[in-house]
Amino acid sequence: MSLTIEDLRPVMMDGTSPILKFPISPGCFHPTGVKRQEYVDIVRTRVQVLLANDQQYTKRREQLLPPLDPTKWKEMQKNKEIHFYKRVPGGQTLFQMTSEEPFSNVRQAVENGYSSVICDGQVRGSMEDMMYGMTASSQEDLMTGLWYKHPPRDCVWLGSAERSTPEDPFRSADFIWAFPRLLPYHVDICYLKATGIEKDQDGKSYGYLVLHSVDIPHCRPFEARKISRAKLYFTCLFRETRPGYLNVTVSGIFDLGKRRGNVAKKLVTAATKSFMVGLLDGVEIGLAKKLTFMARRNQDALRSAKQSECSICFKTKKKMLFGLDTHLSQCGVCGATVCSNCIANSNQILFLGLNAPCSKHSCCLTCMWDARTSCEVRPELPEFQIIAEYYLSRQSRSASALSSPQFLVAPDIPA
Repeated sequence: MSLTIEDLRPVMMDGTSPILKFPISPGCFHPTGVKRQEYVDIVRTRVQVLLANDQQYTKRREQLLPPLDPTKWKEMQKNKEIHFYKRVPGGQTLFQMTSEEPFSNVRQAVENGYSSVICDGQVRGSMEDMMYGMTASSQEDLMTGLWYKHPPRDCVWLGSAERSTPEDPFRSADFIWAFPRLLPYHVDICYLKATGIEKDQDGKSYGYLVLHSVDIPHCRPFEARKISRAKLYFTCLFRETRPGYLNVTVSGIFDLGKRRGNVAKKLVTAATKSFMVGLLDGVEIGLAKKLTFMARRNQDALRSAKQSECSICFKTKKKMLFGLDTHLSQCGVCGATVCSNCIANSNQILFLGLNAPCSKHSCCLTCMWDARTSCEVRPELPEFQIIAEYYLSRQSRSASALSSPQFLVAPDIPA
């Protein structure tokens, strides 16, 4: 029996979070009218500031200057093609530092002693992969993406304020609650996550991600469980300046309140950097979704036996002692038999398998090329909402249990 997302959603939405059973119901928040517009305005404002900052960085580069003023920004680390910078006083007072922040929430975080972090550089991948990896339109979709590498302790997709449009299939504004592992304390976060692809005043395309903490009545702090509510404010800008490569700029800050010591605040700064690295995993998550989509479309071919020659270059298998094959593998996406020269250098992560949300599979170069170059993703369509088999299987068992006779006994009706 095949189950759709709609079939599974009532089973997931039992009024609690999926793992630690916090009293939060997936899909419980539905902002309307003025409140919805308020959230949309937050996103618009954050994006406009993001573009203004990007113009400043571009002007500095044109003048052969570092993108950031080195008297105010200290380089923390260079990771491959990405540079990380931490905001430092640079002779300024705290008042002067906070006055430069355009948002009151960020100013409060700076006043509380936390440091803004910016990462700037380039990652391999397409705009479509990045945006596809960042979108999540349901509880199951959210869990699939977050469990790719560094999953939180728990999470809930609360609802949305904006959906995709024909002009921008990656437009979204969703509300998420998460209990992350990255931060050095037991804190949770409730935030607005917005994505989209637009054009700037010069007609150049850019993608954006906005994460902005919000207070909503359906997700109050869980003080009884000794969990503090942290706040986060992040913006990301993506530009595909050449096919397959993205220029990225991410700025952000966490705010855990005033009562933390200096050591704790340094740990939070390190966690901010790690959080940014996780955001850039969106490219890999989007690619994994595409490969999973392709594999599900090729289910019949994946059941076929491995052949004696490579389907791409037609090399035949070689034998060693005990008859072991030396260089032929079967692609986990299309089922084709390929040699070591025609297969990707590393196994690819797909959202397949019943023992974990994702698993590694061999993948031929043809499938990798097709996944990287395809530009037809429509995340609003059900077939593109990739849910890990692990969750589909668990919900199938839950649905079966709920349909068993013990749950179907009619209640006694008093005379």
